[in-house]
Amino acid sequence: MSVSPSDARFAGSVPTLYDEHLAPVCLAPFAGDLAARVPEAPGTRLLETACGTGVATRRLLERLPADGRITATDLNEDMLAVFRAKVPADARLVWRQADAQDLPFADGAFDAVACQFGVMFYPDKPRGLREARRVLRSGGRFVFNTWLPLEANPVQRVARDVIEGYFEDDPPLFYRTPFSWSDAGEVRETLLQAGFVEARVTPVEAEGTCVSHRSLAIGFVRGNPILHAIEERRVDPDVVVSAVEARLRELWPGAPFRVPMRALVAEAVA
Repeated sequence: MSVSPSDARFAGSVPTLYDEHLAPVCLAPFAGDLAARVPEAPGTRLLETACGTGVATRRLLERLPADGRITATDLNEDMLAVFRAKVPADARLVWRQADAQDLPFADGAFDAVACQFGVMFYPDKPRGLREARRVLRSGGRFVFNTWLPLEANPVQRVARDVIEGYFEDDPPLFYRTPFSWSDAGEVRETLLQAGFVEARVTPVEAEGTCVSHRSLAIGFVRGNPILHAIEERRVDPDVVVSAVEARLRELWPGAPFRVPMRALVAEAVA
């Protein structure tokens, strides 16, 4: 499916609410696995694209050698602002606003590129993968996550169903985007066509912990760009939050509760 630029517009209040309510449950459980797949070597030059509020960056820093360097980039300045406010200063870390489809770096500038759950938002995925290949040295590695379908992620699927079902006409379709690139064969073939000499795509599972139905519902409604679409339809987002909260509480009574999740992890060699 085509990706609208608005699907990647994490702006306004969204980045703060994303970082507080959504990222700890849905992204943080995968961050350690992703970081462990990035080569660890002296002097590593690492680029992170679509770094968001730094969920994976923190785990990458834990593994980075003392003489290594991470350049963390994101399309949205508002996401980087939350990142800067929360992540302690580190001589190995620099931030930069950048579009992953048009990277402002020289050919072969990095030893590795990492991206946690960002590639799905590229309007032109082949172009984004070609850019990752371009900025990697020969033999460098590209590692990224993409979600498996909503059918494999039941809690997110329920949130999608409630939100879209709340609107009789013209429902906001944001949730189709993050869960839209889930065919392992297609991902691998796109990597090879982008110039990578090796590519492996495998499933990975994780569990998040939901400590509050209300908090997670806020994340699903207010912590991502679907908020803008809801507001454009002149609906009170808090009404939708309450509907999602009620459905989550009905299906998963009691808190905390476990949130099973399934994704893909792609590893490619330049």
